[in-house]
Amino acid sequence: MSTSPQSEAFTALLWGDSWWLPGGAEPVAFGQIEHAAGALIAALAGDAPRRLRLIYQPDRFASVVTPCPHAGRRTLALALQEQFPGLATGEIAWSHEPILPLGESFTTILHYESSPALFALIAHLADFGIAVESVWPLPTWLHSLSQVWSESGATTVLALAGGRACAYHHPAAGTRQVITWPAGDATAPELWLGNLLDRDPAEPVLVVTDLPSADGVVSPSPERPGLQHLPLADALARAATMPSRHPAQLRPPAPLVTAPRAVLVASLLLLAATGVSVTPWALAHGSARREALVRTDREQVLLAEVAHLRANAADIAALHRKRDEQKPPFAGPLLRQLAATIPPEITLAGVQGVAGGFTAQGFVAPTTTGDVLDRWTQALARTDVRRLVRTEVPAKNSSAFRLIGEIKP
Repeated sequence: MSTSPQSEAFTALLWGDSWWLPGGAEPVAFGQIEHAAGALIAALAGDAPRRLRLIYQPDRFASVVTPCPHAGRRTLALALQEQFPGLATGEIAWSHEPILPLGESFTTILHYESSPALFALIAHLADFGIAVESVWPLPTWLHSLSQVWSESGATTVLALAGGRACAYHHPAAGTRQVITWPAGDATAPELWLGNLLDRDPAEPVLVVTDLPSADGVVSPSPERPGLQHLPLADALARAATMPSRHPAQLRPPAPLVTAPRAVLVASLLLLAATGVSVTPWALAHGSARREALVRTDREQVLLAEVAHLRANAADIAALHRKRDEQKPPFAGPLLRQLAATIPPEITLAGVQGVAGGFTAQGFVAPTTTGDVLDRWTQALARTDVRRLVRTEVPAKNSSAFRLIGEIKP
């Protein structure tokens, strides 16, 4: 591998059981993910310490399309952790694509590890002077490589390397897709791409491959003018634009104020102000550290509660606007009843008026125990018996729920 100035960051792809590096070098195999850091360090032997942008797609990594609430990372983890355990633990690396509307709800692409590996890899590389600045899922990086856009707005990028394949496809009308093919399934991605190009040969499609030139169905030809070929080594050398605040970033930025920093500043100020001996200062330092850790835990709980309340407030405000536009005769009193009685464990996603009644959809915090939905329906019934006749909860064993109400004439 050719060297570059120490101040420049380089991009490396970890895909399956191998590393791909810029400069056209042969892939560096490592077998198990636990040996990945050692293999990269050996491949960079003799080079100066580096800053690394990591494209991360090991075999124990998945990207799935899922419905979701329109909320921030913390609320999203709470809403999806029953279906995807571990999101709220902080042990596994996960991220998501921007949340987009789909019909009356929202959807995203969730990227996540099936077992922890990324954080240990970052720590091991740091021990040898390689600072990992950012980590991106392979589909997100592929999307950033597109430089030619179709008139319809559709985006398709297919990567082929080491016998594996991964495609990011966002049709002009439809849901985003991430498709992966395991090693040894060489014909399936070509068949998929062939069907796509048969429908529209002129639609821009980018094929990124580790082969010197593409062949077969992935090769550019006059019959398929939209098909482009990009060598993987050239793609890794590109300075693709990916903002640090993009939600697909697998390594969230560290907070500016952390508990250790707060304890250090508090201790130094205390020492300068009092001028007392070392022993009282040490006692105060330990006390301040314990208090800071307690405050940090409490702040995490409060932040989750604030995010939940903000999501509810935004949903209720949207419902009020929709009420002003449609103005059904029961909308005002009904929305006031919902806003006044909804428990903090419930996130309301939408309310729709139907003939003779209404339906409401939302999510229950997965950590909630007890009969919170039953208590809410009872509270709704007590507010106005003449209007709210019946409520049903079709799915009691899921974090998602659907509420059905009937209105008396």
